[in-house]
Amino acid sequence: SYKGDIIFECSARMTGLFGRSFPGIQVIPFNARRTDFGSFDCHIPIASLAGIFRNSLKSFPDKNPFLKPEPRLIEYYKERLDEMGYGLKIGLSWKSLNNSWRKKTSHLTLNDCLPVLKLPGLQFISLQINTTEEELERFETEHGIKIHVFEDLSIKNDLESVAALMHSLDA
Repeated sequence: SYKGDIIFECSARMTGLFGRSFPGIQVIPFNARRTDFGSFDCHIPIASLAGIFRNSLKSFPDKNPFLKPEPRLIEYYKERLDEMGYGLKIGLSWKSLNNSWRKKTSHLTLNDCLPVLKLPGLQFISLQINTTEEELERFETEHGIKIHVFEDLSIKNDLESVAALMHSLDA
């Protein structure tokens, strides 16, 4: 439990999502040129909060998502997913943008995902930022498995819509 005002500074593309999700705090866009930070008693990097407020797996709520996407966008993506027809709609991301030598070994390829991608009754929606149309077309030609892409969605920049899409997926 805490008392006082909390100011959360984050990327401008996330202020709406975080503001809706954490109504008791002030969410402001990050500004690298900001020099006047006002008065505050404490400053802490966000990754450090887990060690203070979530000391074990039991301290996390079971099935209560804490990010709250825009309801209008949830309905929009539910309709789009319903228009795709039969099957569970599964979001898929298979590699990180971090290509450092440490992370590269943990990246997957679509071929690595084949055991799951071949399961019947599933449709896959790409949540991958840096995929190419050629990569997905080649994969579909070779394996007969379509990975759907919402061309009008900027996965990297429109996090409000990405959160709504992810909320609307079956998994």
